[in-house]
Amino acid sequence: PKFFLPPSQKDKLIAQLDQESLPIRKTLLLAEEAKNRTFIELGIEKSFPGAIDWFTDFGERSWIFGADSDLRDVLKRPNEQGSDEPMGPVEATWSFNSHGHFVDMGRAYWLTGWESLVAEFIVQIVDWLERNPALYGINWIDPSSISARTINWMLAFNLFSMSDQMQAEVMGRILRGLVTHGAVMADILEQPDDALPPQDLLATAAALNCLAMYLPELKAAQRWYNLSAEQLSKRAWETMGRDGLHLSGSAAKQREMLEWLLLPEVLHRLNGLPSPRGLREATETACEADSTGPTGCGSGTHRGVHLRGPTRGGNSSLPSPPSPGFRGLPKRRLSSWSRNAGRTLVVVGISSSKSLSGNGSRGQWELNQSLFH
Repeated sequence: PKFFLPPSQKDKLIAQLDQESLPIRKTLLLAEEAKNRTFIELGIEKSFPGAIDWFTDFGERSWIFGADSDLRDVLKRPNEQGSDEPMGPVEATWSFNSHGHFVDMGRAYWLTGWESLVAEFIVQIVDWLERNPALYGINWIDPSSISARTINWMLAFNLFSMSDQMQAEVMGRILRGLVTHGAVMADILEQPDDALPPQDLLATAAALNCLAMYLPELKAAQRWYNLSAEQLSKRAWETMGRDGLHLSGSAAKQREMLEWLLLPEVLHRLNGLPSPRGLREATETACEADSTGPTGCGSGTHRGVHLRGPTRGGNSSLPSPPSPGFRGLPKRRLSSWSRNAGRTLVVVGISSSKSLSGNGSRGQWELNQSLFH
């Protein structure tokens, strides 16, 4: 299936870009920082001279490594961790573990061909997989960050796949990780927690739908596709009013909702496939509301979030990073793009601490030949 920015068109796309433009320089800077293991979340900078602490609170502490039930208790009483100092915002940890920086590194690899970016990507993603077994630890609690991570892994995998360093063993480990994410997201949709907001379920359905299209060879792909397709329109209309505006009135949530709708809609159009029932109507309604806002004057959600327009200097094939002046609620960066869509999409998500439903164990979803047709 076609995915955003097909590697076969890399040279053609790169040739259209102004390598000295500010967005390109920002992309390279973000990638260089990620390669050197320096990250900024919610305005807090954290550097890791050695191994990355994927459980950091972006302060001086780390979230405990435990099962879902243990972490729910911890999140209810974050100041009772055996210290007088409270834990940092869990949203920073979730944003960090959404792995938007993998996409920054992948974009930079396309632009520069630096193999050091591929090497660091492999080190980081393999380390994350080894230290984050399914449903254990803080990074499996929030459905929106799980969904964002799934999309970002697919995008990064697509960008790095042409490198000789992406050997079969490495690619197999990443694919096993994606299968695990798919199984977890399917469980969320099949057994939804009543406390989860509809937007978390929309994000989960969108990411699972894209994953099912990305890996159609999986035996579970058709079930995942059907499950997610049934949920997309339903969860969209639970999240927004008939006017297409997010029920909360939040500009950031409006933009996040729109991006989660656009991802599967654009992917269907790229592949010449009919959209799941009701998805196109919901997406067009949300797009119209985003363009006009509640007053019909085009000021709607654009005050609170940043969305790149269709063209910068005549080129829009590669996305540029969020602007340094962006201000918003706790963010998770999730980027995708489509030439057919005619614009660059930047997802900024927010979510409260919610728990996964269902149970799981290490190695429950191993990738082997039985998973494929």
